[in-house]
Formats: sequence, C-alpha cells, structure tokens
Amino acid sequence: IIEWGFVDAPGNRDCPTILSDVNKGVNALLTAMGVGGQPVTTPPVNVQLYQSNSTKAQQFKFEYTGKTKKINGKTCYGVRIKNLSSGKYIDVAGAEKKNGTNIQVHPKNGTDAQLLWEERVIYETDMYAFFHSALKDNMVLDVAGGSHANGSNIQLFEKNGTAAQKFTKVGTGAEKTYYIVNVGSGKSLDVLNGGK
Repeated sequence: IIEWGFVDAPGNRDCPTILSDVNKGVNALLTAMGVGGQPVTTPPVNVQLYQSNSTKAQQFKFEYTGKTKKINGKTCYGVRIKNLSSGKYIDVAGAEKKNGTNIQVHPKNGTDAQLLWEERVIYETDMYAFFHSALKDNMVLDVAGGSHANGSNIQLFEKNGTAAQKFTKVGTGAEKTYYIVNVGSGKSLDVLNGGK
C-alpha cells in the first residue's frame, strides 16, 4: 500500500508541476511492477574484470549473426554475447561512442549497442580477439587503465592494440559458451553479483 501526502513545494513550484512529477513517478512505479502484463524492466548491471572462478557470472554464450564485416582490412564476425547468470547481453551504456563509456549487461534489445564485431587474431602461437562495437568500428572492449585488479571496469575505448583490449575465449564445455579472459591480466569478464 502506498500512501501519498502533500508537502510544501521547494522553490515555490506550482501545483501542475508537482502533479506532473507525481504522475511520472507513478508511471515509473507501474512500469517497474510490470502492470498490464508487461515484463518487469530490470536495470543494467556492470561488467568488470575478476579472478576466474567458473561461476555463471563469467560464462557467456556467443550468438553469431552469420554476418561478417571488414574492419581495417580484417574480417570480423558479428556476435551478440549473452551472460548465462543474468540472461542479459553485453551492452554499451547509452549507446555512447566515446572513450570511457561503460560496458554493462542489459536485457536484449536488438540494437547496435549490443552488437559486437569479433576480430580474431592468430600471431605465431598466440590466439586472441578484439571486440569492436557496431556503434563505431575503431572502438573496442577495454580494461580501464590496463588494470589487473579485481573489480576493474570494462569500458569502450579506441583501439590501441594493447593487452587491455585483447581477449581469449576459453570453452566452458557447453556449445558456443565461453569464459572471456583478458590477455593482460589472465582474469575473466564478470557480471557484478551475477547480475541478480
């Protein structure tokens, strides 16, 4: 049960403005509750770097689109990446195209914010990948500051070829399901608290 009351309006705001604010709040509450048979809207959850622990927070299913694209002369493979713990997809926050934009998991929405182009690299005995954002070709997944610490943030950053942007896929035993391990640190992409 929600009880409503009236208080003095700060800054002498008028009643129509206050009622408009109340209506917005009620609509947001109804959306969150899934009123009218609509699914509950869940907030996005942060993606971080963390010591490999074999939990589903670190397991990702690669859903390939079947499309390829040339980026800087290299064939890249379209993929949407779903976290097994949360059921959400790797997503560029706010569909921003600038350095430092946060990487999160978010319910599937089919936008380019959730589409990556996987550039596979084989160099002598090394195999790794860069994950380019479909929002802007030269922007890739990156460990902020090249950090090796647990909890380091995953962000979008202009490709620079450093180990902070190189990832290997380690199979979990399930089809097209992998741990995504950063080459620089040996630690895995991890959804904060499993996205719950």
